[in-house]
Amino acid sequence: MRRHFTSLAGLLLLAPLALSQGTLQHHDLKVTLEPEAHTLVVHDSIQLPAGWNTGGTTFSLDKNLEILTCTPKVTKSEPGEDGTMIYTLDPDSAADWIELAYSGTFDFGLSSQKEEYSRGMRDTRGTIGPEGVYLAGESHWVRAWATT
Repeated sequence: MRRHFTSLAGLLLLAPLALSQGTLQHHDLKVTLEPEAHTLVVHDSIQLPAGWNTGGTTFSLDKNLEILTCTPKVTKSEPGEDGTMIYTLDPDSAADWIELAYSGTFDFGLSSQKEEYSRGMRDTRGTIGPEGVYLAGESHWVRAWATT
């Protein structure tokens, strides 16, 4: 119990440092899922930290997702890693927020079961269907800052 309290106290002491570094972003995500069509529509409003503007910033999304609208303007840059596409925000923009909407089909299916194990599990990057929804972070269904 004491170890947990010490860890919690350490995190609380470091929180002001993280805030002063300006690394926190506020997201307002509105996600519409259409299981029968295996699609999703995402509207993401992003408030960036003070002093960080969007000019020339790059981000990635899964290559199956199409940007519907983006403010500031965005251009498709190049294919990224792991089935992503890299986008670049208008370099002349000085905005401290991003309004982004995108949609697409999202159904990667299950991985093949290579060997039979008593508790074997199959994996997927993500699926949207009548059977259910699973969206893994590694599937890039939410915008991620690119590391190019």
